[in-house]
Amino acid sequence: MQLKHLLVALVTAAVAATATAGPLPGWTYTAAVAPAGGAAAMHLDEGVRVELDPITFEERSIPYTIIGRVNTTTSGTVDLGAAVAVHKFADLDWEVYDGPSPVQPLGAGFTLSVLFTDPDGNTAVVSADGAAAAAPKFMGGTGQYEIALRQTRSFELGGRRFRVAFDDTPGEAGTDVGFSVTSESVETPEPITLALAVVGLAGLAVARRRK
Repeated sequence: MQLKHLLVALVTAAVAATATAGPLPGWTYTAAVAPAGGAAAMHLDEGVRVELDPITFEERSIPYTIIGRVNTTTSGTVDLGAAVAVHKFADLDWEVYDGPSPVQPLGAGFTLSVLFTDPDGNTAVVSADGAAAAAPKFMGGTGQYEIALRQTRSFELGGRRFRVAFDDTPGEAGTDVGFSVTSESVETPEPITLALAVVGLAGLAVARRRK
């Protein structure tokens, strides 16, 4: 009975080992970050700032609009568990206009979309919308982007099910947005893995009988 339990444990471990991480041969991705809704740019902030007139020394109110442009595409091979950085929202990488923005239309935030392709040419697209805002220093802010993109999506492709985790990672030079992929499917161990498990158990059985 103990030998049977050991066999079950070894096979279970082999299954888990094949489903957690590592490259997927023949699988590729193409990822893109763009303003949400197909807009020309992102609407980041608007308001009214107060400045002192250098001649009259009177305060004047100036309406402003801040926008951000983004259009980034990257591609590569799929590696389960590996983090992929698609775009960096660099601090102060935005445009400030007095009054309305001349760039139209403006979208609320951005979209990160990923096209996955399996070895047979089958495809699946997974996307997530992220929030983007500016914190201008002239309004008491940090002068940095404020990015929010922490979501998960699931998809099926090539007879398997995967989970995509979209994430934002703040850093000294800005905030990276990207994704990682993990498998939700329990795969069947490769024949060589099962063979090694059987050989090992057979050796244990022989050793027990000799005792």
